[in-house]
Amino acid sequence: PDGVGFAWVKNRFKISKNMTEEEAKEKKTKVKWLGKDTERACITSTFKDNLYCDHKAYEKRLRKQLSPDLYEALVEGSWGVLPNARFKKRWQRFFSTQGSLIYLGPNLRGRPLDFRKDIVEIFQTIDSAATSTDLNPNKQPSYTVISTWALTSCFNLLWLHMIRFREEIPEVVDELRNQYHQWKPSVAIVEENGVGKGVAQYAARMGLPVKGLFKDTDKVRNATDAIIQMKRGRIWFPQSAVWLSEAEDEVFTWQGYKNETDDVVDTLAHAANHVDWENAGDEAD
Repeated sequence: PDGVGFAWVKNRFKISKNMTEEEAKEKKTKVKWLGKDTERACITSTFKDNLYCDHKAYEKRLRKQLSPDLYEALVEGSWGVLPNARFKKRWQRFFSTQGSLIYLGPNLRGRPLDFRKDIVEIFQTIDSAATSTDLNPNKQPSYTVISTWALTSCFNLLWLHMIRFREEIPEVVDELRNQYHQWKPSVAIVEENGVGKGVAQYAARMGLPVKGLFKDTDKVRNATDAIIQMKRGRIWFPQSAVWLSEAEDEVFTWQGYKNETDDVVDTLAHAANHVDWENAGDEAD
């Protein structure tokens, strides 16, 4: 699991986890990545399949020579981490919640914040797709992604919710309205490049607090703020969420190539670009 063809191979053989990270912890085992395409065989192999190799010595040497991400990919066979990814898995931070309290750390540990007092803004970012199908048979239909964020008074960005789906424009706007009523965001930032303009106009006519956004055509440049702030420890993922694995799989394997799937990454980038980080400092509080 490495290189330019990473996404193509992963999609072609439908490689995914055999269980969630939470299930693996409960069973005291490791997650395995398996090819699940019923028409294409995917036979996985590691150095441990080499009967003539001193496994312990070789693994010890690799652990010294490889970065954590490269070790996880090449030795443990993880397709959820890509060494060349723009967002590094080791930068990931988790928050946990109990009632109105938010802890900047897992398992109710870390700095406590009160959702009612320490959240200065809740907002949403939307990367919309106009149709549930695509006229190009060689291209996968695009997804619509709606992400909800909370900005704290200490300039930490919390990823509260994410939903990813394929629908037509009216259904996209209906879901946008549902998400608005659930979270009451101050603004819904909708990407207006191409077909997204129709979604933004339709939502605005329904009275939703929509703000149009024209995305930079340079994907990496558009995501620069998100990359910097995640490295500084200011972007937080929920410790547990039904959508968490789906978000992680894209964010931590995204390399910025032209034809990569980046619907989730776009909403992350838009969220970071929305925040004024000038007064945030270099490191997370």
